[in-house]
Amino acid sequence: MNAMPASPIGTSSIFGDADGAGVWSRCLDAAIEAFNSGSLGIAAAVVDPGMAIVSLGRNRMDEIPDDPLSIRGSSVSHAETNAIHGLGRRSLGDYELSLYTTVEPCPMCVGAIGMSRIRRVVAASRDPHAGSLDLLESSGYLRSKGITTEEPGGAIERVFFGIHYLSIKRLPHIAPDHRIFAAFRTRYGGLMEEIDDRLGTVPLATLRLTYEAIDRLFGP
Repeated sequence: MNAMPASPIGTSSIFGDADGAGVWSRCLDAAIEAFNSGSLGIAAAVVDPGMAIVSLGRNRMDEIPDDPLSIRGSSVSHAETNAIHGLGRRSLGDYELSLYTTVEPCPMCVGAIGMSRIRRVVAASRDPHAGSLDLLESSGYLRSKGITTEEPGGAIERVFFGIHYLSIKRLPHIAPDHRIFAAFRTRYGGLMEEIDDRLGTVPLATLRLTYEAIDRLFGP
């Protein structure tokens, strides 16, 4: 379910006392759920100025459509679109909302953000292949919205890129020499090698993410 009652967010032991750690903790749970459901391990949360989550969405591209409150089973079933969809009418009138997303949004999701009233985006990790936050400057229409962006870096970036990387790597139609990996290496080459070494011979088709697996694969 996307829409959620507003609730204060605490801190996360995984992300320590990093800014927004409680929000990232909730996003981590949703990203793990997405990965273990067969979708891409990406999550997004919309928060109010008090850092209460008012809508939580995750990628649902490879799931059967059975929930009218979420967008599932299609190419538009991305985490950000689900989070914005969960806002309902609030997406048309609340200019004080921020969107936290575990991976830099694609062109579609950047457009969806621009068409909502969200004016701040915090992206945990970059996507050198499909990430399109640059559209917020290169598009005159989107630039007029005054949407600001932030990147937390550190452990938050490391964990969420790692989940995204393994989500892509396990897709059966993505070959090891696919251009997406060349793009990823421009920013994350060393981290990709480290994750591959830690993964070893574990079959991605049977991998289920847990907190223990997150720490083993993406921890310091």
